[in-house]
Amino acid sequence: MEACDGASLLVTGQAAEKVYRSSGRIAEATTTLIAGPDSLIEFLPQGTIVYDGARFRRVTTIYASPGSRVMAGEVLSLGRVERGERFTNGLLHDEWRVRADDRLIWADALHLSDADGPDNDVTGIATALNSRAGFAGSPAYATFLYVAADAKEQLELTRRLLGDTPDTVRAGVTSFDGLIVARWLGANPADVRGAFGRFWARFRADVIGAAERLPTIWNI
Repeated sequence: MEACDGASLLVTGQAAEKVYRSSGRIAEATTTLIAGPDSLIEFLPQGTIVYDGARFRRVTTIYASPGSRVMAGEVLSLGRVERGERFTNGLLHDEWRVRADDRLIWADALHLSDADGPDNDVTGIATALNSRAGFAGSPAYATFLYVAADAKEQLELTRRLLGDTPDTVRAGVTSFDGLIVARWLGANPADVRGAFGRFWARFRADVIGAAERLPTIWNI
């Protein structure tokens, strides 16, 4: 997806993406966002549900030109939580890469695999999901990125908006090299999605001067 010089682009989806159980093959998805000079991109998928037994690799790459602004994010549910399912078996590799002015400023990858445990058992995933240094037992999380020259200036605003996060969700933020990274983590995917969506609407209103709302399809 590309926004040409001075253009504005908002990309969303009809519903949450579902990654079903695999018999062995790995599904792959690649998204590339190219922001031309002085352009604006909002990349706002409705989320991804990773079924137990899924095998999935995804890479999202952002190319930001001088004067451009990119808001990008994702909500992940590790298993069909409302049905009592958890993602304990399979492979999930979710990678982000951000390049600004042709320079790599951030690379991050979540990697969960049952092959990482002893004797290729499920403990590799379970350890990461249950560890206090990992997901602390929470199967839902969200990521927000803002790539722009004024990212550092928006850090205090971001912290203030995150102050309204409900008690059922944990959130944090950092900023460096023209980038803001915020994340949410919670036991209930609906709570995480709601906190992420409210933040997005308020951030876009305060920072890019757009209406304080999400795409209509988010509410259907």
